[in-house]
Amino acid sequence: LPRLLNRFAGNSATAASGGASPASPAPLQPAAVQFYRRALPANCVAFGSPEGKQVFREALEAGFMEGYFSLASQYRTQDDPSFCGLATLVMCLNSLEVDPGKVWKGPWRWFHEEMLDCCVQVDRVRKHGLTLAEFACLAGCNSLQVRRLVHPAFDADPQADAAGLAEFEATVRDCSRTDGCILVASYSRRALGQTGDGHFAPIGGFHPDRQLVLIFDTARFKYPSHWVPLRQLWDALKLPDSATGRPRGYCVLAKAPGLTAFRVSQRFATGVRQPDSPLLRLARDFEDWLAAEVEVGAPANQIREMSDAIAALSQAAGQLGRLCGRHRLAEAVLSRQRQAAADADAEAVLAALRSLPALGPVGDAFLAGLRQSAAAA
Repeated sequence: LPRLLNRFAGNSATAASGGASPASPAPLQPAAVQFYRRALPANCVAFGSPEGKQVFREALEAGFMEGYFSLASQYRTQDDPSFCGLATLVMCLNSLEVDPGKVWKGPWRWFHEEMLDCCVQVDRVRKHGLTLAEFACLAGCNSLQVRRLVHPAFDADPQADAAGLAEFEATVRDCSRTDGCILVASYSRRALGQTGDGHFAPIGGFHPDRQLVLIFDTARFKYPSHWVPLRQLWDALKLPDSATGRPRGYCVLAKAPGLTAFRVSQRFATGVRQPDSPLLRLARDFEDWLAAEVEVGAPANQIREMSDAIAALSQAAGQLGRLCGRHRLAEAVLSRQRQAAADADAEAVLAALRSLPALGPVGDAFLAGLRQSAAAA
């Protein structure tokens, strides 16, 4: 969209500024309180310690480290103290060899934290982190199949905890014996005796005899990778998220076959499941429209029309992102409440699209097809 605006408006802004470059930002001041890492509590076994290495050897021989190697090859340190969820998802996406369909730098398409913005803005994550539902939404609209499970802490049935723990262990075992799925835990550090609270981390392996799971901690400036008891990690899922008041949980991620993601702007991004879906056709039409040649010296009324169009698209962006996010969460069949909300989002998108003006000779034909594709989607 900025490229399209430049075609209409030219370089008037640069000329008005005289070509002067913006002032250099002030240097960042060091924090008043500083830390260099934290010591792991006694219940956690550092991966690089002699005991941690022995646990790794035994788990490898038992066949429960198959998912370790692809994750280790993409192990990264989160770029911001609040980016544990984004860094974890980047690890998973690159480990599962998902093509983002978008350039990272130079000619290379590769996932990076700043690219994960289809469900929640990156600046908001920088301030508040992610909830489990937001993490699942981001994974779903970036070409992953997602199964989201919440700790049954509020269930009155006393057997719910035991059943949930058994399912959790079975899932850990399954994902540790294959490189096709990844389990991501959303847990409270406090329950493990660590500093801080909410955290996301992928599970890199399992020692069945000692009941230890390997945590790939993306906050490597704080803690190294470490082994923790399965039961303690399960209990760490129970403590509520301060943002939602609900227990935490975990997601099981796998590469979704045939899922193609597309991105129009930082906020206007989504994913589609079938290669011939109306949403994909809509994306292709939009890309063709952006590539159409337009005269730079456009009349003022066309510039105003373009501004109106961008405003309408921005309005549609939020609803479309939420709409697709609702369909990417774990439920295969939408509840009545979720279906009603999705229908309302769809109507809001269509209302914004109907308000788009015709923009020159290509506008009428494009907008007619755009509205038809959006209605079908």
